[in-house]
Amino acid sequence: MSLIGLSTDVQLDTNTNQLQINMEEIRTNYTYRQINEYGIRIQKALELSLETKDLDAILNKIKDEFCHSEDLIKQIFGVSIEELQVFLIRLNQYYQFRFERNKATFTYNNEGWIDTNNYLNYIIYGQMITIPKGVLLSLEPKIEKLLDSLTLNKDEFNPLRLEFDILSQKPLLKIKNDLIVNLELLWPGILLNLRYSLLEHNELIKEEYKKRNSSAFEDKVANTLARYNYELIVKNFMLYNRKNQIGDVDVMVRHKNTGKFLYVECKDYNHKKEIQAHNAEAILENLKTQQRDWESKVKARIDKLKNDYPDRDSQYIIVTKLPEILSHFSDILVLDIHELEIWCKSGEEMSFENIYNERYTGDLMTNEEMDLLSVSMLKAKCKKRDQ
Repeated sequence: MSLIGLSTDVQLDTNTNQLQINMEEIRTNYTYRQINEYGIRIQKALELSLETKDLDAILNKIKDEFCHSEDLIKQIFGVSIEELQVFLIRLNQYYQFRFERNKATFTYNNEGWIDTNNYLNYIIYGQMITIPKGVLLSLEPKIEKLLDSLTLNKDEFNPLRLEFDILSQKPLLKIKNDLIVNLELLWPGILLNLRYSLLEHNELIKEEYKKRNSSAFEDKVANTLARYNYELIVKNFMLYNRKNQIGDVDVMVRHKNTGKFLYVECKDYNHKKEIQAHNAEAILENLKTQQRDWESKVKARIDKLKNDYPDRDSQYIIVTKLPEILSHFSDILVLDIHELEIWCKSGEEMSFENIYNERYTGDLMTNEEMDLLSVSMLKAKCKKRDQ
C-alpha cells in the first residue's frame, strides 16, 4: 500500500537511515482509512484474477477471459488461443522433463524435500529454468511475438517506479539467446500482458476490446443474478428526460418471488497501473472522476425511474469488474462482481460496510500492526540523493 503517499508526516531517521511514518494520521483520518481499505480490496481482486494454481487453471482462465477477443490477440501477436494453450502444455511437459533429468543432482533434507539451505540447489535450479529461445519456439513457432512482449527490456526497468512491478507483466529475463522461464511467474504474467496489450496496442483494438468486454460483463452480471432467482427483463434500457438521453440501465431484472426490480449499472473497467499500485493521489483523482461521471449520472437515472414508476419496489446498484473507490464514499451501493454474490446471498440486506467486513476480515491491519509499522517502516535503506 502507498502509505508514504497517504501520510503528511514522514521523517528520515538519520541514525538508522529508515523512514518513520505517522500511522496514527492514517488510522484516524477517514479518507486515508478508506484508501487503505480500498487497497486491500484491489489486492485481493488482483490476486484472484491472476490465481493460477496449476496448468489447467491458466488454460481455463485464458479461454474464459479472452475467447471473445481472440481475433484481436491474433492481430497483435499472430497466435490463436488454441496455439497459446498448446504452447503452455508443451512447455509444462518440457519443464517436467528437465526436472526429472536434474532431480538426482539436487540435495535433499531429512524430510525428502529439496534443501533450500544449500546454495548449490539454487544454481542447479537456475540452470534448469534457463532455456534457449530456439527451444521455446520449437514448441510453437507462432509464439515469438508474445514471448518478446513477455521479455523484460532493461530500458523498461525504472528503479524509481518499482511499485508498478514491471516483472508481473514481463516475467521473462533474457541472457544472450536464452530466456529465464519461471512458470509461477509466467502464467499470471501472460494474463496481465494480454490485458494491457489489448488496452495499449492501438486505439481501434482498445475500443473494440472494451466494447466486447462490456457486453460480456453485462451477461456475467445477469447470469449471477439469475442464480438468485432474478429474471432478466431487458438490457440497455435507454432513459430520456423529455427528448434528451440520460443514459441507459445496463441490466434490468425482477425477482421472481418478491417482484422487486433491480437496476444495474455495469462497469467493467480495468484499473490504471497507478491505481493497481495503490497510488493514493491517483486513487483520489479517480474518486473525483467517478463522483462526476458515474454517481451524478446514476442519481439522475434513479430520479427519473422513481418519477416514472413511483409504486415500483426497486433498487439501483453499480456492479464493477474490479473494486472501485466510489464504494467507500457513495450512498449508492457499489460492488464488484464477487461482492455482488455476498449481497445476493444475504437477501440484499447487507450494507457495503458489512460486506467489506465479511469478505476482508483479517486483511486490514490492526492498530497494533500499524503502530509496529510506524516504528520501523521500510527497512530497506534510504540513501541520500547525493550519495
